[in-house]
Amino acid sequence: AFWGGGLQVSFDAEAGLTTVSFITAAGPAGASTVTVRSLASSQIATFQIRFISEPSGPPGLSLSPSEGPSSGNTLVTCHLTNFKRVADPASLRVSVAGVELSNVANVQSTSEGTFFEILTPFSAQGGPRPVQAWDATRSSLSASSSFAYADVNQARVEYANPSQGDSARPTLVRVGLSNPGQTLTSASDIAVSVSPPSLSAAVASIVSSSPALIDLELRVGAHPSAIAESRAFEVTVQLKGGGGLKRASFAFEALPTGAPVITFFSPSRYFSDGGVPFTIEVDNFPVSAGVGDVSVSFGPASVNATSVARDLPSEGAFAPATITATVPPNPTIGAAEVSPVLTYR
Repeated sequence: AFWGGGLQVSFDAEAGLTTVSFITAAGPAGASTVTVRSLASSQIATFQIRFISEPSGPPGLSLSPSEGPSSGNTLVTCHLTNFKRVADPASLRVSVAGVELSNVANVQSTSEGTFFEILTPFSAQGGPRPVQAWDATRSSLSASSSFAYADVNQARVEYANPSQGDSARPTLVRVGLSNPGQTLTSASDIAVSVSPPSLSAAVASIVSSSPALIDLELRVGAHPSAIAESRAFEVTVQLKGGGGLKRASFAFEALPTGAPVITFFSPSRYFSDGGVPFTIEVDNFPVSAGVGDVSVSFGPASVNATSVARDLPSEGAFAPATITATVPPNPTIGAAEVSPVLTYR
């Protein structure tokens, strides 16, 4: 074998095979023809190689699933995009919360994308943790994302419907708490508080209970005086015997008497790309409002309603209604709850 201008040639006499290795020059994206010429025999061989464009934007990292228990050992499939092909799987590095992992597995990398798997480590607390992936041979090439840990020692509100009510009368709120860690059958085992304390709240019934989920009905009382504008409250549910950790809170909005009230909406969670149908049930909705008069806000994004159906009986100029819309895309991914805000023109 010999070297010359980045060229390496080797010959296997037994196989009668000549191997030529070379370093390509820079070239435009697309197919390019390579010609190999033997100076001794004037023989020529040609073949094509394909140049691909350099990534023009920052690398991206997506995780599936993107949340799991703080006890760890969640198998996560990771997808790198806009990331140069990882030539050596052993050079791929991954860290969670700044700690490098040793369990990166099943690395599959092409010029279009790279897939690999990790097992999440233990976390002493819940909350989001940064995840970073990089190629050890090119440390400047890295991508980051976030994994949300659910504290296995803490309860969490999975749903609370409705999230608002007429301030002049009590409201029944259906609440689901995940990870209670125990089965409860008596309302006396559950304490409910409201902040600020101008509203009362108590357990009306326990629909079902298991160590994984408790399904409750809470009765939120009427406001003691008439209010002219909506007021926000925080309702906290604490399970007795939980050492103070088995507690969770949700937001409740008291509305002026006669204001439209959202009594139900679904789904309560969706992917950031949106596009799924969304249903809202409303009390005290103006009979005169048509589909062209209604919009629904999801955080910073607003969409027009796709249908408005009246539910009889009506009460004069107001009636219950079912409104549908399509969930808009939202570039922000995280654990923050997004509730619909209903407006009509």
